[in-house]
Amino acid sequence: MINTISKKAYSETYIILKELELLNDLPDEVKQNLINNKANNYKFSFNQEIPLYEQIEDEDTKTLISYLYLKYINKNQEEKNILKLKFKLRKLDIKDLMEKYKVDIKIENNESVIYIDGVKISEEELQSKASSLAVSIVGGLADNTRLFKYAREYIENLKKDYNVIVSGRALMEIYPNQDYHIFITADLEERVKRKCIQYSGKETEKEVRKNIVKRDRLQKLAGFYKIYPNTITVDVTNCNSVEESTEKVYNLICKEGIKNNGIC
Repeated sequence: MINTISKKAYSETYIILKELELLNDLPDEVKQNLINNKANNYKFSFNQEIPLYEQIEDEDTKTLISYLYLKYINKNQEEKNILKLKFKLRKLDIKDLMEKYKVDIKIENNESVIYIDGVKISEEELQSKASSLAVSIVGGLADNTRLFKYAREYIENLKKDYNVIVSGRALMEIYPNQDYHIFITADLEERVKRKCIQYSGKETEKEVRKNIVKRDRLQKLAGFYKIYPNTITVDVTNCNSVEESTEKVYNLICKEGIKNNGIC
C-alpha cells in the first residue's frame, strides 16, 4: 500500500469501493488497511447523474483508487488501459494540442472542415474507426475548458454571417443555458448497418458492431449520453434516408413547440 496517503483519501476510497461493491475483491489485509486508516465519521456523497471520476477532487484518493483498481480489482486489460488514460489525460488541455499541431477550422461550401498544419483532413479520416474511438476516449477524459470557450466564440462569430446548425457530443457544456437539447439516436442494429455502408466494406460487420458497443460505453462514461431536463430525444431507427431523419427531427421540434426565430 502507499504510505503517504491522507486519512480523507482512505475514507473516500473505502466508501467508493463499498458503494461499488468492490471491497470484497481486495485481499483481507488491504481491506483492513483501508478500514484502519480511514477517518471516523467521514461521509462521501454520490451524485448518480455525474460520472464518479468527476466527483473525486482529492488527488490522494484518485491515486489510491487507481493503485488498488489496477493491482487487485479489474483483470480486463482494456479497462485497465482506459483507467491509465484517465489519470494521464486529466490535465491535458485539448486547446493546447490544437495550437501545438496547428489545428484550424474553416468553412467551405457552407460546411466546417478541419485542417492540421495546413493539410485538409478528409471526412473519411474524421469518421474512421480510429478517430471515432480516440475522440470518445480523449474527449471524455481531458480538460476541455478552453476548448469549450473557443468553440462558443467560434460559433458566435459564425452566427454573424450564417444561420448555424451545430451538432456535437458536448453542446450542453458549450451552451449550458440553451432552451432545448436535441438527442438523436437509433437502435444498435440500424447503426451497425449504416456504419457498414459508410465504411464501404473496409470493416466487417462484427468489427463495426464491436466498435460501436465500445464507443457507446466510453461515451456514456464520459457523460456524452446524459439526458437533461430540456432534452428532446429523437429516434431515427425507422428513417430510410438523411432527408427522412431530418424531417422527423424538424417535425418533433415543431410538435414540442419550439417556434423561436421562425423555425416552425
